[in-house]
Amino acid sequence: MLPWAIEWAYFGGGLSLALMGRGGCVPELAARSAAVADQIDGLLRFPAAHGEILALALTGQFAAAQHRAEEYLSLASSGRYVAWGLANILVGTVELARGRFTDAAGRLEQAIAALNVGDTADAISWSFPAYIALGQSYAELGRIHEADGIITAAQARNGRHVAVFGPQLMMSQAWLAAARGETSRAVDLSRSAAECACQSGQFGIEAVALHLATRFGDTTTATRLAELADICDGEFVDIVARHSAAMPAGNGCGVASAAAEFERIGALPDAADAYARAAIAFTHAGDKRRSIECAAAAEALSARCDHMSSPALVEAAHPLPLTSREREVGSMVAAGLSNRQIADRLFVSVRTVEGHIYRACMKLDVADRNGLAQAMGRRFGDTDRTPGTTTCRLGNRNHPVAESAWFPGQEARGRARLCAGIGFRSQSTCPGGMNVGCRSAPISISQSLWCSSRWWNPQSSTRLPMSDGPPADQ
Repeated sequence: MLPWAIEWAYFGGGLSLALMGRGGCVPELAARSAAVADQIDGLLRFPAAHGEILALALTGQFAAAQHRAEEYLSLASSGRYVAWGLANILVGTVELARGRFTDAAGRLEQAIAALNVGDTADAISWSFPAYIALGQSYAELGRIHEADGIITAAQARNGRHVAVFGPQLMMSQAWLAAARGETSRAVDLSRSAAECACQSGQFGIEAVALHLATRFGDTTTATRLAELADICDGEFVDIVARHSAAMPAGNGCGVASAAAEFERIGALPDAADAYARAAIAFTHAGDKRRSIECAAAAEALSARCDHMSSPALVEAAHPLPLTSREREVGSMVAAGLSNRQIADRLFVSVRTVEGHIYRACMKLDVADRNGLAQAMGRRFGDTDRTPGTTTCRLGNRNHPVAESAWFPGQEARGRARLCAGIGFRSQSTCPGGMNVGCRSAPISISQSLWCSSRWWNPQSSTRLPMSDGPPADQ
């Protein structure tokens, strides 16, 4: 067979097998390609290697994927910008999977600049995976505006010539929704990506998409992931399936075991989220010791992953007595969205949103939307020392935890009803005009978990009222 025919077969076959979850078959194709590498133009080897690197990652061989990607980068001359850019996409893809988000973002930015050689279908297809990965990197770093910009650029370049990457683009969009606090939309986008991948036979990508939905809190993925574990090569999908199986039952031990396995193979972002989910499960089960241990493990891995942000990490580090929907609405309030905007994004009525805001304010004993936004502590990277807020150390940053200005119960209820309906803002003060409940010293995760488990305010021995809410939602 002609050398160029072998290389093109490796290009198409390697990527197809990786996407199908048959990554164990790709090394044989890679070996045949390597045998003829000195007989052909060296540029094709770099896009062809995308399948090899993806196969190693999807089978859980992250260290091997890193090694191979760096080997390809060493073969690319800095003077050949296209080859150098393509090789950087390979390395950036692995860095993203391993939680090296800052390095991945910088590398992918450079790759996109190097491959900006025109608007032809060929040129776009070369750089398209970089746009997808960069959008996810930005989102997990909490750089929402940059993530929005690069994902919008990817959507503008989307088309039949890059349709194979469609499910991965949807997963990047899911990460952006999660970064905005829109967890319901993040789950929906992940499920849509999984469905699209399944329809095109990309079972390896389908497993990743369902795993992403699980990380965002979906507890309905276990059955299909168990089936995919029998289809896909490698141990990564096996661990994913065990993780999803433990989620619906609130099996903290099972989730923590999966987290340890993710950490062992080098999937640190997955491990961080799994430890966070385990901490949440243990909190619900009343096992404070294990909850604190898992929360600390999640915090440590988050720090190793450039202080990544995710719904699970936020909830584990900042436990609140809210339902998942109340937490989501509160996060969107903290992001500055109006009641109408929240209703439009969640496909519910404005009255329903007002009801969620009312109940969240009651449970957190805050008087208005501003207090709810402060209590949610959504802005990773900001040190919140607002009066009426306690900060919690997460990595090397401070975040507000459940300690608001302490109002008499009836006054808080009345003001919460007002702010839920018309968005009234006011300063949390006592009748004498002095700010109350103000502490700025960081407290530990164990302290914040203990306070939130009792929902106790340090300035009062009274627990928050959890009833007296408005009529049930329509």
